[in-house]
Amino acid sequence: MVERELNLTEMVELQEQLMASQKEADRLLRNILPDSVAARLKGSTEVIADDFREATVLVALVHDFTGLTRSLGARQEVTLLNEIFCGFDELAIKHGVEKIKTLEAGYLAATGLPEPRPDHLEAMADFALALQSLIVQLDPQGQRGLNLRIGLDTGPVVAGVIGRSRFSYDIWGDTVDAAWELAHLGMPGSVQINDAVRRRLEGRFLCEQRGEYYLKSKGAFQLHLLRGRRGKS
Repeated sequence: MVERELNLTEMVELQEQLMASQKEADRLLRNILPDSVAARLKGSTEVIADDFREATVLVALVHDFTGLTRSLGARQEVTLLNEIFCGFDELAIKHGVEKIKTLEAGYLAATGLPEPRPDHLEAMADFALALQSLIVQLDPQGQRGLNLRIGLDTGPVVAGVIGRSRFSYDIWGDTVDAAWELAHLGMPGSVQINDAVRRRLEGRFLCEQRGEYYLKSKGAFQLHLLRGRRGKS
């Protein structure tokens, strides 16, 4: 079989196709991973794992999602979740929050990683309040029964990339565990924090004491509800 040499026009077209394919691959990778992590992954075969001494983690759970979607079909259920989480994604971009993943009817996000920022806790507190406002907008009359239980904590976090064929940027540690517990223990429509977080937000945010609870990750703690920013009605 005789191979035909490509002429100049064909070579240019092939190069353009390869560049377009590379750009699309880069776009898909950056939709899965944070930009800085995607760049590191492309330039190295080493395991990507980082320790962050200071980061804030948020867990938002749609309260009783199984119950409120029991009468819905699969398409309606997925459509509802998509509506909620797409709204969350837009707010995450607005507030500079890193979405980590969704899990069932839960949303995991972080600030202060992969790029450190000094205002990570304050930014996450604003994001948490914005999520609760969004849910009210999505269900203004309460007819759909939508409610969020949100927990957030701040402290050390381990982050890294897992997988080979399907990459996943994930986070681990006591701070993550505490945020999950705070969300599960929270009241519908509330943002729950522990006393350490409340002290760091004092003066800028309004908080309401809820009482003492036991968290598996940290023991007995005074818990509080984050109500809003000071100076805002």
